[in-house]
Amino acid sequence: MRSRNGKGIWVAAATVLVGSQAAAYLGKALYINGAAASGDVRVIQGKAYAPLSDIAKALGMKLQTRPNGYELVRAGGAEQIANKNVGKMGTEIFTGKWRFTVMKVEKAETYTPTLATGKQEVQAGPNEELVVVTCRIKNGTPNKEELVFERWQNNHTALTDASEQSFEPALYDVRAEEQFPVGATFLPGSAINFTLVFKVPAETEPKDLIFSAIRYKDRGEVSLGTLKPTDIRVQLSE
Repeated sequence: MRSRNGKGIWVAAATVLVGSQAAAYLGKALYINGAAASGDVRVIQGKAYAPLSDIAKALGMKLQTRPNGYELVRAGGAEQIANKNVGKMGTEIFTGKWRFTVMKVEKAETYTPTLATGKQEVQAGPNEELVVVTCRIKNGTPNKEELVFERWQNNHTALTDASEQSFEPALYDVRAEEQFPVGATFLPGSAINFTLVFKVPAETEPKDLIFSAIRYKDRGEVSLGTLKPTDIRVQLSE
């Protein structure tokens, strides 16, 4: 069930588990292991519901929106990624290997891919909208390189909003040379233009974009966690 009052998604309080202990519904508050987790519990048709955002905070986690649902992730996720490679929209951020720029950010109800082949149109669902982020990444190395443009283990690419929620891309629109995962190559000094499309709740105010640059040849190590991707954070709002 969706709430439009900014509290986010609601979950049946009686079903939340912490370790082996169930969260108890007491009056109009939710307690987890004796500590108050939410003061906004509501009873609907005999079932108690509390905002997932409150539960995530009480558990020291973050609420992250996925294209097909929601996920509680460990704190220190998207909000604490990319401490070094940080900049604003329209400015070039140089990581030492890659020169990354967010060109523009738009909202839409539908998006039709213009670069990728075989990709379907993305449509916003009820009470949703699309945030379309147009990006450019330039090869700052002396070698031909290839990057991953797909959801991948330990790929932190996400859009964040002012309430600290994060959203994974519903689509990477890029002209690719590789599939499974999608990969695009570029020569030294050349650039890849691509678009990231995010499904978000209506009236979401985008805050930051985090983009993980993953070299295609390093994808296995990144997936295993033995090598970190190059994370870039771009401030989208003033």
